[in-house]
Amino acid sequence: MSERTAMLPKLMTNARLCGAKNRAGLPCRCPAMRGKARCSKHGGKSPGGPKGEHNGNYRHGGETLEAIELRRQVSRALKTIRSEAYAQ
Repeated sequence: MSERTAMLPKLMTNARLCGAKNRAGLPCRCPAMRGKARCSKHGGKSPGGPKGEHNGNYRHGGETLEAIELRRQVSRALKTIRSEAYAQ
């Protein structure tokens, strides 16, 4: 038996346990919801949140390495154009 299941009653040892940690840093001892990794107290009832652009963590591609390099190239080109235009 592992440490995690040693302290639980025998009837609950076959149930999958919630993977969340409490404030003390110990694992939650509640059984996870069916088909989920968390118990109902730690987000097991949550459907997962909005998909695509409605999600607050949506990545639009504006901060990729290619986009950053393209902005740098455009900036360098504009600087050279301005310096040539004002040099005359």
